[in-house]
Order: sequence, then structure tokens, then C-alpha cells
Amino acid sequence: ESLKAAKDQEISLAQKAVTQMDADIADNAERNAQALQDHDDTQAQLALDQKFLANLKKKCSESSSEFDARVKSRLEEIVAVEDTIKILNADEAFDNFDKTVNVALFQTGSSRGGSLQKQLRARAAGVLQRAAGKHADPKL
Repeated sequence: ESLKAAKDQEISLAQKAVTQMDADIADNAERNAQALQDHDDTQAQLALDQKFLANLKKKCSESSSEFDARVKSRLEEIVAVEDTIKILNADEAFDNFDKTVNVALFQTGSSRGGSLQKQLRARAAGVLQRAAGKHADPKL
């Protein structure tokens, strides 16, 4: 009888161990499935991130090239403006400005004001133009 009781106890313990092992196997299978799903999700996200990174590098390269072109253009404009200022500030330019005055740029009339003012201004402009022509002095 004691042998039977010992064997029954042994069987009971073995059944508990099998039940525990089945639970462990099920738990491990569930964790394995979750880990595989996480792995697949991570791989998919990695592919998306790599594609995004490639596009970002391409855009950065294009933006850098565009920026360099804008900087170069801006520097060329600055050099051109500096050269123009040097030319305009040269003594020769001031001498030429003194020699040339475009009479066509003088105001000879105005669209504002009364007709009397228009007539007086027109007469004054005419007098100045004739005097400039007689004395060969365009500044007049």
C-alpha cells in the first residue's frame, strides 16, 4: 500500500510537471510569436526609415547645391555692384557727368495745377531752353 501511495504521489507530481511544462511551452510559444511580430514590424520600419533617409540625403544634397549656386550668384552681384560703384566714383566719371546733361530730362510741363501755371511754366522752360542753346551751356 505504501508503494502504491508513493507511486500515486509520483504520478501526481509528474502530471503537475507536465501541466506546468505545457503552460511554459504555451507561454514561450506566445512570447516567440510576439517577438517574431515585433521583428517583422521592426524590419518594415527599418525599410521605411532607410528609404526616408535616402530621400532626405538626396534633398539635402539638392538644397546644398541650390544654396551654393545662390551664394555664388549673390557674390557675383556684389562684385558687379562694387565695380559699378568704383566706376561711378572715379574722377573720369565725374568729369563726364559734368560734360553731359540731357536736356530731354528737364521737366517742361506738369499735369497738375491750373492752366495759367501751365502756361507760365511752359514759357519759362522755353526761355531756359533758348538761353541754353545760345550759350551752349546745357546746365542752364
